[in-house]
Amino acid sequence: MNLLKKNFKIFRKEINYQKYAGRRRDELSKFISELKNYTVGYGPFQGLKFSGHEIWTKHCLGNMILGLYEKEVMDEIILSAGKYQIFLDVGAADGFFAVGVLLKNIYERCLAYEIDITAQKNIRNLAKINGVEEKIEIFSEFNAQTLETQKIEKCIILIDIEGAEFDLLDQTTFLNLKRCKLIVELHEFGENSNQKISQLIEKSNSTHKFKFLETGPRDLSSIPEVRNLSDNDRWLLCSEGRPYLMRWIVFEPIL
Repeated sequence: MNLLKKNFKIFRKEINYQKYAGRRRDELSKFISELKNYTVGYGPFQGLKFSGHEIWTKHCLGNMILGLYEKEVMDEIILSAGKYQIFLDVGAADGFFAVGVLLKNIYERCLAYEIDITAQKNIRNLAKINGVEEKIEIFSEFNAQTLETQKIEKCIILIDIEGAEFDLLDQTTFLNLKRCKLIVELHEFGENSNQKISQLIEKSNSTHKFKFLETGPRDLSSIPEVRNLSDNDRWLLCSEGRPYLMRWIVFEPIL
């Protein structure tokens, strides 16, 4: 009984800590956003202006403004600049990547797919604020029919669809995207997630080679805006609020 009580107390403290950390992260994000006038100050998307009305990315605005958000994905996207001209953002949320790559001329054109209607409006608004509305097309769901109607050929595709990636990416889809590079955020919840990832790789092996990315270190030493913050606050600004260490799988076309 004493051990059960002790474990319950630890569990309750963990819940309380997560609530506090989430609130503090939001406070810090708002502080950085206002300090930088909702404009990205560092990283590849430097100069990108936010509206301040984001819904999906509002908790990470500070992280994004400091150029820290999904740095591994950023690096991979930039690595392919020049090799592809079209960027597909599947699960585009508020349009951070979709508009960012256009603003900095990393890609010439973007097709953004987002099922949330409010987020679609946010993408459109963000594109307008940053002067790239002529370069982006916004759609709802990306599915098998999309591949038939839009003739997607050689492009780079970022996929973040909250676990639906395992249903979307079957062998036929990989075959249809055999000339495309895919960066897929993995949602590894559930007991059979390892099996799903293995099956995903198996479905791709005739058309793509693969590698994994995972969240790595962040360097805050060159960012003066956070120099006078406490250690706890500085490193909390690095947090993306993930429930576990995030991973992505990159599929490069073999052909």
